[in-house]
Amino acid sequence: MKTAVVNITSFCNQKCIFCSEWDMHIDPKHISFDRVKEIISSMKDKWVDSVNFMWGEAVIRSDFSDIISYCRELWLWVWMVTNGMMFHNYNYAYKILSKIDVLELSWH
Repeated sequence: MKTAVVNITSFCNQKCIFCSEWDMHIDPKHISFDRVKEIISSMKDKWVDSVNFMWGEAVIRSDFSDIISYCRELWLWVWMVTNGMMFHNYNYAYKILSKIDVLELSWH
């Protein structure tokens, strides 16, 4: 399986002392939805068959469900690393987790 690691945001809802990405959180940014689609489709063209969303907390994006749906349209597996804090809401958790193939929880 060819997996591409994609950083779609540098926003995070935690301040983990072990985070090697914390410097990026000083001036956090989201990549636009259109740019995310461009990146993902170009990776698909290069025979990538799975996408791993990590760095920042992807699930805090209001369009994260749409991003996952787009990956599904391209028949890509979806992986993600999360601190799980956003999944306290059952409906939101179901909406996201029902579309994820592999979930890595980072609880430190």
